[in-house]
Amino acid sequence: MLRRLNKVVMYNTPAMLGYGISALVIGAATAVVWPLASWWWGWVTGLHPIARGAAVGGLGFLTFIAWGLVLLTTIALVRNVFRISVPEGERDLRSWAVTKFFIYNLLVMIARYLFLPFTRTTRFNILFYRAMGAEVGKGVVINTPQVYDLNLLTIGDGVVIGGSAVVMAHAGQGNDLYIDEVVIEDGAAIGEGAIVFPGAHIGEGAVVGAGSVVPKDGHVPAGAKVQGVPVEVDEE
Repeated sequence: MLRRLNKVVMYNTPAMLGYGISALVIGAATAVVWPLASWWWGWVTGLHPIARGAAVGGLGFLTFIAWGLVLLTTIALVRNVFRISVPEGERDLRSWAVTKFFIYNLLVMIARYLFLPFTRTTRFNILFYRAMGAEVGKGVVINTPQVYDLNLLTIGDGVVIGGSAVVMAHAGQGNDLYIDEVVIEDGAAIGEGAIVFPGAHIGEGAVVGAGSVVPKDGHVPAGAKVQGVPVEVDEE
């Protein structure tokens, strides 16, 4: 009975903690921006319908951007104040380490679903990734919000990551979770829709073709151009 209860608690605690934190983060960001929205909403109600529509569209968009930036800042503050990060290694799915992993990536996913897709190629996203622990070089273009486990991600100068590409430092292995750093060196390019798995090391100037998959612990040599599912790579 106790073993069964412990199993239920360990499976449900990450979700309950994560959703509670998510509600607080979203609520905090909304509370900051709400007075601004209330102010302009009261102001536009007296305008002509055409002018009101234009004002609502423009001011609504600007308010959304302000809310999104506050949301990213709040998430980064929570992460850094409470030192939440993704730990490397093979972890049991019912361990505290995986609970921290779940909470960290849930915070990232709040940003991913609610704001990052709208600003995907901007400096806002880069600054957010750095605040969440990623090492991101100069002149980097990340045209996807599907970047996870940011504190285990190293991206060199001039890297380009194409639209809808996925970069993650974790993968399931039965009842365990495998977590390892991903390194993308200077000048490398990840094509549209490609997937990069944990432990991958993509060398300087290498190109991963669109729709390709770099497998767990795969090493793409410097200057190589690879394509396929999975790509043919050296194992580190």
